[in-house]
Amino acid sequence: MDVSSLLQACALPNPEAEILLAYATDRERTWLFAHPEAAVTLKCTQLFRACARRRERGEPIAYITGTKEFYGRVFSVDRRVLIPRPATEGLIELAKDFLAGGKEEIREADAGIVAVAKKFGAMEGLRTVVDVGTGSGCIAVTLKLEMPALHVIATDNSRGALAKAGENARRLGADIDVRCGRFLEPVGRMAEPFVVVANPPYLAKPPEDGRRPGADVPDGLRYEPAGALFADEDGAVALRTIYTQASRNPSCRGIVLECPASLLGLLTEQ
Repeated sequence: MDVSSLLQACALPNPEAEILLAYATDRERTWLFAHPEAAVTLKCTQLFRACARRRERGEPIAYITGTKEFYGRVFSVDRRVLIPRPATEGLIELAKDFLAGGKEEIREADAGIVAVAKKFGAMEGLRTVVDVGTGSGCIAVTLKLEMPALHVIATDNSRGALAKAGENARRLGADIDVRCGRFLEPVGRMAEPFVVVANPPYLAKPPEDGRRPGADVPDGLRYEPAGALFADEDGAVALRTIYTQASRNPSCRGIVLECPASLLGLLTEQ
């Protein structure tokens, strides 16, 4: 079959079908647009159809292709890590400004989502950032590449996630320090001043079995790691824990968090 016929026969929305056909043929989407009559090999056709079936069942495209663009860079992702979201790019912007100027601020990152920067102490000469719950490493790697002078530490309780973060760091040329542990435990005794930057789990509905999302969770989220999405019944436990540990650590000079606007009071009332 040719490119045009495969796309027309696919039940997916055109943009999704184009992304998957580009992946299956190892071509750019622009190439597909320019060559609708190009023949597609049997192997590529079979791969495309298999990918389309996965997408029809609700699996996110990022897990099918194994990649997701974030802040202008392509990150490798799989089901061990949360898929980077556009809202978290707003967290990066606030973190850069906070590290440069030390100004406390609240910014809208997406509908119902805010990024919050709060200062605990003097930030002059500060050069260390701790990305808590790094997942794919998109925050840690991006901050290191955007601000090369930083010492960036990436922590996560999942060794699988840390492996993926390390993979992304090496491929993109970011020299980050990867440490395994829960929340701020890996830097609990660190003497050098640092700022925490994190996108913690903050969804309120916990998984039914403690591991996977429940039946009433949207299909796309059912494929993502529950520990990176769900906190507790009100979604606040991870935010509260990270904030408490950071504010009580004498070396922590500030924190930049992504959170629902509905939970903003947890941070602003401290």
